[in-house]
Amino acid sequence: MIEARDLFPSKIILLFILCVFLGFSCVDKKIEAVKIVYLPEGLNVITAIDSCDKIYDHSTLLRDTIIEDEIFIRHLYKTINSLNRLDTSCSNYDFRIRCILKMEDGTKKVLCIGEYFGTVYDGKLYEDSPELFKLIKETIYRKIDN
Repeated sequence: MIEARDLFPSKIILLFILCVFLGFSCVDKKIEAVKIVYLPEGLNVITAIDSCDKIYDHSTLLRDTIIEDEIFIRHLYKTINSLNRLDTSCSNYDFRIRCILKMEDGTKKVLCIGEYFGTVYDGKLYEDSPELFKLIKETIYRKIDN
């Protein structure tokens, strides 16, 4: 057991710096708000939307919403962090939903999902999550009905 008399001021300062460094380095960036840009559910387009940016090619059909609800954001954050990254690539994307996550430090991350499959977060392919699809789709398409 370490006693106070064994710690010299320099050791106390070093210990404090170490604790602060370890504490802050393990904290993930938190999501502040989410802007979701999406196409109407069930819409058929002539060619697959194989790039997340190409969703804007359908600007006349696009809808969007901004979500700042803490419960939704907390659930989204937890679900994204539970996704498993895939080491393979996929060539048959058909993105329908683009989520722009505004982080509390001002940076932005992008999550793109297809209507039924395809999950790309921060430019990397992830395993699909039924929970993620349900969370986002129920939120955006419910907002239209109201």
